[in-house]
Amino acid sequence: MATQLSFRAIRSYVSAISSGYFMRNLHASSSDTKKIVGVFYKANEYAYKNPNFLGCVENALGIRDWLESQGHQYVFTDDKEGPCCELEKHIPDLHVLISTPFHPAYVTAERIKKAKNLQLLLTAGVGSDHIDLHAAAAAGLTVAEVTGSNVVSVAEDELMRILLLMRNFLPGYNQVINGEWNVASIAYRAYDLEGKTIGTVGAGRIGKLLLQRLKPFGCNLLYHDRLRIEPEQEEQIGAIHFENLNEMLPKCDVIVFNIPLTKKTKGMFNKEMIGRMKRGVLIVNNARAAIMDEQAVVEAVKSGHIGGYSGDVWDPQPAPKDHPWRFMPNQAMTPHISGTTIDAQASSSDTKKIVGVFYKANEYAYENPNFLGCVENALGIRDWLESQGHQYVVTDDKEGPCCELEKHIPDLHVLISTPFHPAYVTAERIKKAKNLQLLLTAGVGSDHIDLHAAAAAGLTVAEVTGSNVVSVAEDELMRILLLMRNFLPGYNQVINGEWNVASIAYRAYDLEGKTIGTVGAGRIGKLLLQRLKPFGCNLLYHDRLRIEPEQEEQIGAIHFENLNEMLPKCDVIVFNIPLTKKTKGMFNKEMIGRMKRGVLIVNNARAAIMDEQAVVEAVKSGHIGGYSGDVWDPQPAPKDHPWRFMPNQAMTPHISGTTIDAQLRYAAGTKHMLERYFKGEEFSNQNYIVKDGKISPQYM
Repeated sequence: MATQLSFRAIRSYVSAISSGYFMRNLHASSSDTKKIVGVFYKANEYAYKNPNFLGCVENALGIRDWLESQGHQYVFTDDKEGPCCELEKHIPDLHVLISTPFHPAYVTAERIKKAKNLQLLLTAGVGSDHIDLHAAAAAGLTVAEVTGSNVVSVAEDELMRILLLMRNFLPGYNQVINGEWNVASIAYRAYDLEGKTIGTVGAGRIGKLLLQRLKPFGCNLLYHDRLRIEPEQEEQIGAIHFENLNEMLPKCDVIVFNIPLTKKTKGMFNKEMIGRMKRGVLIVNNARAAIMDEQAVVEAVKSGHIGGYSGDVWDPQPAPKDHPWRFMPNQAMTPHISGTTIDAQASSSDTKKIVGVFYKANEYAYENPNFLGCVENALGIRDWLESQGHQYVVTDDKEGPCCELEKHIPDLHVLISTPFHPAYVTAERIKKAKNLQLLLTAGVGSDHIDLHAAAAAGLTVAEVTGSNVVSVAEDELMRILLLMRNFLPGYNQVINGEWNVASIAYRAYDLEGKTIGTVGAGRIGKLLLQRLKPFGCNLLYHDRLRIEPEQEEQIGAIHFENLNEMLPKCDVIVFNIPLTKKTKGMFNKEMIGRMKRGVLIVNNARAAIMDEQAVVEAVKSGHIGGYSGDVWDPQPAPKDHPWRFMPNQAMTPHISGTTIDAQLRYAAGTKHMLERYFKGEEFSNQNYIVKDGKISPQYM
């Protein structure tokens, strides 16, 4: 995962050293623009053989488009040595230098002194010994590496090298290449790994993983490290800790090196230290070449004291053609490749493509830093997602075969939408979305999704339950008061320069003493009833589940199991039920006919629970005295939608659940659920709409 994680680290650090402004604007100002230089090896024709081969000059970690889209200058080269090299030309004005351990750009004190704008030295991989850390610290620079990025790659490679040496594999391979056949010349020093004693000098992430991989081989496992592995894990692995390295070395048939290169470890394994090892010991070193005394290794291999030496690290790198390790007997050396597998470079299983569909806010996007629920601010999670290496695409264009959303359907993993600007997820779209795993509603209400198709496809559908409960309940109470007080005609008089009190007062009432019923008493309905209690209303509710008796008594609400019995009693009816197959069009002409003449209706739930034409006719006839809500079918509502032209309507676009406070809640909730999703952890049960092929009961 080296480049995958480098991608995360680069995004995170570049964001940190910049103001963050450019993350919201494609055109960065000169003060925000950074010059980033990457030093990688040249892959030539191999660069194009695999799209995930990112760690070379030609593919440059796969971040060129992203960096340049942010307004930054990205230069990459393999020419890194000598006073006239390409890197030297960019030293004076670069801000970030990216290098790898596989083709290191040596950052000396002299280079640091020349680099007047330098802020960050980033290793795309593990190991920063190519950097003069003391000079960097003195200059106040940030130095970072992608810790853990190639742990699996290196540990697996080490085990392979142990087996190569133990089985004496390479002489046999060379016989095949050279047309020879001499079994005895191989077999005389080929051994099983079982029963042998393997010691690792260093038991950090790589060393510990190697020990875990070796456990099934039935080896005696030893390790030396200043920090012990956790007792429980140490026991599980079956490894024995040696505080004193000199005590461990003579016991080992194989010694693996997993320590960093520091002033203390440089040249540490010299003639004296090698002399403490068992004769014929096999050595694997993927750490750093300079921890070994180069000549002492050559002499020990030639004499047979070291029975075989394998590794992929050299000093310097690339290794010159006359490097003495090239000519040692029983060596299994390679260029520096152990930590740069394709999986290490770009783990597609870790990278997710996330598409968010939100409304476009234009100039309003920048009026309030907490206005997160729009395209421009995209829930405020862009920096975080991209710092994790994920691709985050946001758009408001969601309808029609040529819309922006359609382009991303085939390869997205997560689709985030809101009830305020819903991305309709049909069975057809689900069928096209081969990588889709999670449909996430930033808010409450997932009826824009074909839940049966999602369940059949094994998708997870979740929403940020409770994120806008307060917002919607408060909005409903406001709408009740607007209709009861006949407020909007008075407001329109002021706007139009009129004055006619009678035309307002003839149908303005107090709320006290009126009968208010909510169809649905879940979180929002219950909160509305609580808010209404001080108004001295008669409070009724219909829901398949009763409120807890103690709370019901405290609120003073009466439960009606039969909806038809409740409707005729109400002066105001508020809808708080989800849209399902059962509730779609439920409030038709017949159901409205059961209501009291002049009833006021508030509907912030879903428009499609109402029969659209039946509502229009009832409002026009006066059977419905006033209708207020913010939900429409479809959304956005077309200009000729009949509800726009009803008398006594107090309609708005879908805004009740998207106050700034609600946006902060559902943005935080979305981030929390994505964090759990990336870790493979479950959400809270209340957030699931579809899970494991089953639809939540309230949506059935």
